[in-house]
Amino acid sequence: MKKISAIFLICVLVLVGCGGGQASKDEALALDYINTYLNGTDKEAKKKFVEEKVHPEAMPLFAMGISLEIPEKSMYKNPKVIESTEYEKDGEKATIVLLSGTVDGKDKEMIVLTMDGKIGFGFESDSKSESMKKNYDEMRSKFKTEPLK
Repeated sequence: MKKISAIFLICVLVLVGCGGGQASKDEALALDYINTYLNGTDKEAKKKFVEEKVHPEAMPLFAMGISLEIPEKSMYKNPKVIESTEYEKDGEKATIVLLSGTVDGKDKEMIVLTMDGKIGFGFESDSKSESMKKNYDEMRSKFKTEPLK
């Protein structure tokens, strides 16, 4: 319970720092994805996150990652929302949220796709998959904010 309270407090502090607490639900969800699912070490919290906040179509993939813990150096430190925008592809409407954080001492971006108020997927610029890189680049072009150098 202490961990959940700490995560909630971190989310609140981050949201207050990102636009005076006016972050959208999708932006808050994207931050929760990073803090609870990606950076999280509490398997029960991750399981609950997947059950409650992941889009049904993506649940099987996310369920496989519940028991995975990423090394401390690979975690997104101080994640923050940079920008969000509406996104449409093949008639499907979604929201994409651009976030940044520090990973292994370097600034790094991530794009989180949300659909129907649920997490669809997270995209990183340095993915090893060519199709993931292509999707990231296509989504990244939708934002006004200049990419990190």
